[in-house]
Amino acid sequence: MIKRKNRTHANYKRNNSMRIKRIWQELRHTINKEIETAHNNYVNNLIGDIKQDSKPFWEYINNQKADKQGIPPLKTHDNKTADTDQQKAEALNTQSTSRNGSWPILFLVHINDIAENVTSELRLFADDCVCYREIKNEDDCAELQKDIDTLGNWATNWGMRFQPIKCNMMTLSRKKKITSFKYTLKNTELQFLTSIKYLGVNITNDLHWGKHTEEICNKSYRTLGLLKRNLSACPLEVKLQAYKGLIRPVLEYASTAWD
Repeated sequence: MIKRKNRTHANYKRNNSMRIKRIWQELRHTINKEIETAHNNYVNNLIGDIKQDSKPFWEYINNQKADKQGIPPLKTHDNKTADTDQQKAEALNTQSTSRNGSWPILFLVHINDIAENVTSELRLFADDCVCYREIKNEDDCAELQKDIDTLGNWATNWGMRFQPIKCNMMTLSRKKKITSFKYTLKNTELQFLTSIKYLGVNITNDLHWGKHTEEICNKSYRTLGLLKRNLSACPLEVKLQAYKGLIRPVLEYASTAWD
């Protein structure tokens, strides 16, 4: 039927006949309907009884959501760039096996003393570090700058490095007049931002949550569109489970902080 549709379309292009065009449109509509029916049957057969085995269903959904760009270029242990799939696989394999599977514990031991000699508050999560302090006057700014210098020196002493280009500052306040101060890290001035995304939550300098709610709503709408396209013929129970597994967690994540 697809070949017939293609021949009809080519014939229409040659003759520009409205009768042939209507035939081609009917064939195209019929083929699209059959493809949609076949897809729905495939999804229903793939899902089966979702209560007994939900793994095939989630594998299908995750494959639909998968990013087609794959793994970005990596830096190898000798500071070379791994671009091909083979090079990336070798780089990741070397990175994982060289630590004998215990690198998370070793990393925690390595940074265990990062808070020493720091008077400001520190919050650590994986490789993220947040240093903050209540600023009442310029003396507090100087103390915060001293702690930033302490962190920079600590990283240098332990063979690590904070990337100044990835380190930013933000003032959380609703006051009209705030204390101005230029903070630096390793002689590089840190940029002030009006919003920062931390652990999946967009925090703005005025502590309004409009930007965060807009982003999670847009993300949820995109996922909802994906589910509507792929699960339109599925039972309500399947749609409900997909909603609870893919959309609701996005909407409720960290809601105790921003709601």
